[in-house]
Amino acid sequence: MLRVSALLFLVLAMTGCARVPKPVGHVFSTQQQLEAAEHWRELAATVFDGLKLESGKPVYVAQDDRSSFGRAFAQFMRHEAMLRGIPVSAVPNGAIELDWGTQIVEHRGPRPHNAPFPGMGLLLAGLGLAGVHYFDHNSADWHDSLDTILILSGLAVEGANASSQWNSMSTTDTELIIGVVVKQDGQLRRNFLAVYYIDRAEKAQYWERQVPWETPVTLPTKQLQVVSK
Repeated sequence: MLRVSALLFLVLAMTGCARVPKPVGHVFSTQQQLEAAEHWRELAATVFDGLKLESGKPVYVAQDDRSSFGRAFAQFMRHEAMLRGIPVSAVPNGAIELDWGTQIVEHRGPRPHNAPFPGMGLLLAGLGLAGVHYFDHNSADWHDSLDTILILSGLAVEGANASSQWNSMSTTDTELIIGVVVKQDGQLRRNFLAVYYIDRAEKAQYWERQVPWETPVTLPTKQLQVVSK
């Protein structure tokens, strides 16, 4: 009976000490941000580089996305196709279809800054120079006020300038997932998928569109009619 009680106590103690998995950060990486129409053109070029379409076969670029991004992106896709010697068709029949979907992801939690506080490097350098100056004079008093004024003035100017850029150093809390698919003869042949940062104030330039992996299926419905009361 004593052994059973001891075993039961041990099980309860181990259960009480159980912990949930601890979240850990990912290995540091970089992610591009879309901030200009030129970046949309670069995205179109990246898409074509990734899809590796065969030249000679005409392509049809979808026109359903009428957002600011969608209209510009369609133009850039056609342009990139012609640059690679790929003819562009005005109709989808008999052509390779290029279509895409977008999803906007907004993070509500705090987003850490990617850089130390502005001026930190110069601050450390200034403190180092001040330390050298102090030990060189072997005294607790400052013997050269001009050096001190120059160091502190440089720190103040750099700190004020860098602090004005602090907001641009922070990570945006809004991301764009874009998926491009290649359809031919009713089949999905290739796809491109990527994630980019966008500014929250610019999200209205993008429409939420499902990635066209397949044709939506309409489920059958029944209509009920009252014939008598």
